[in-house]
Amino acid sequence: MKRILTTGDVAKLCHVTINTVVKWAETEELKGFKIPRSGARRFAREVVIEFMRKHGFPIDEMVAAKTRILVVDDDPNICEIFKQALPLEEGFEVVEASSGFEAGLIARKFYPDLILLDIKLGDIDGREVCKLIKEDKALSKTRIIAVSGAISDAEASHLKSQGFCDYIKKPFKIEKMKKKVLKHLR
Repeated sequence: MKRILTTGDVAKLCHVTINTVVKWAETEELKGFKIPRSGARRFAREVVIEFMRKHGFPIDEMVAAKTRILVVDDDPNICEIFKQALPLEEGFEVVEASSGFEAGLIARKFYPDLILLDIKLGDIDGREVCKLIKEDKALSKTRIIAVSGAISDAEASHLKSQGFCDYIKKPFKIEKMKKKVLKHLR
């Protein structure tokens, strides 16, 4: 689901007219912002969810459209840490894979918005998994963050040129990891 919604998006979700949404925005019942020069309005997804809850609108469509994150690590404890740190309440649907092969299969069915990918997997190097995902047209825009404690700083400095958007070094602090995830989902 988009992080920023248009007036039309909100109207469709609330089953009202666009004029009604504009009225809500003008009276500041629904907080949003205007795009300079065009006057078009935009609303943060979280603000729309809060508004819908407050006014009794069903939020099934909003909840069903969670941000999808695929965690790929052969250590089940690391997968669990990520799943605990990225809860459903914040709009995340987290699925895990324990191998590069499994990651490829799940990615093609799940279409994640972001992948947290261990570099040193048991069956294949994470850089190869990243390359294969980026070559798939349906997945080419997926953001991929490398995760590893077993590569040097020199190797880590080359990850962006290999298709990764960022790097998380193990062991990591939960809050720092969450900030990186949120940064790349915006």
